[in-house]
Amino acid sequence: MMYAQSKLRGFSLIELLVAIVSMLILMSAIYSIFRIQSQRSATEEEIINLYMNARVALERLQFVFAHAGFGCYDSFKNGKVMIGDDSNGSKLTINTFLYDIQDNNVLSDKSDSVIVTMAFKKIAEVDGSYEDANLIDFKNIKSPKISVLDSSFKKYIAFFPDLNGDVFYKVIKNDDPFLLDQNVKRLFDDSDVFMVAPIKVVVEDSILKLKNYAYSSTIFWEVASNVWKFHIQYTEDGTTWLNVPDNPQNVKGVWVFLLFKSDRIQPGYQDNKTYTLAGENISNLPGGYHYLLAHRKIWIRNVQ
Repeated sequence: MMYAQSKLRGFSLIELLVAIVSMLILMSAIYSIFRIQSQRSATEEEIINLYMNARVALERLQFVFAHAGFGCYDSFKNGKVMIGDDSNGSKLTINTFLYDIQDNNVLSDKSDSVIVTMAFKKIAEVDGSYEDANLIDFKNIKSPKISVLDSSFKKYIAFFPDLNGDVFYKVIKNDDPFLLDQNVKRLFDDSDVFMVAPIKVVVEDSILKLKNYAYSSTIFWEVASNVWKFHIQYTEDGTTWLNVPDNPQNVKGVWVFLLFKSDRIQPGYQDNKTYTLAGENISNLPGGYHYLLAHRKIWIRNVQ
């Protein structure tokens, strides 16, 4: 009886090389797809981050500028001033609700800045009813704590509602009851008490910052990052927009412009758009970065 003898045969060198090359081509294709997808995901993350920063920045600027002059507009209009220390050790004398307006060219490395004064936080309520009085009891007192020190911006307050108008009072004795520098026509029980202070709006190290002088002359609140340029225009008539207003006390609205720039470079990418900030065009931007322009007109509520 005869049996067929099977022949066992291995891979030849050529077949082995073909298999290895095929595997390398497949791995290279998979890596290329993975790299492209990773770059795309990183780019999408950068763009989403720009949009998030823009939304946060515009919302915060909306609040600050819309409330500019709240609790102080009429006082400044009538010649009253607020005095306290600046972070550089000098005295800061505020005589209008938009103060120290710094205008810089869009093509320069510097952004604009401004100091906005407003009643920024409710710190207490009036305890009882008063008429033509300057010695007032407070209740439900919150921080920041009132201070009568000459160097402090924690000594200015405003009431809402107040028949005297949109005015601030200087506290000259910070014990309850609090002694004010002028009489209040009429206050009702539970009326709101606000602290009034200047707040600097500025961009430093690509970060939009707010410096509230009532808390500390050196503390900044970081609002949004990736801000490459920040510029402001002002209007006194609702139609004409100027980089520097003729009379800050008459400003009815501001137009804020923020140009954001991504953190990381995308090789081979070039933004060829032309962006307009505060009436100036900017183009030929540094290559590899993604940019986003955000702007908004903000009307000031307390200016008639």
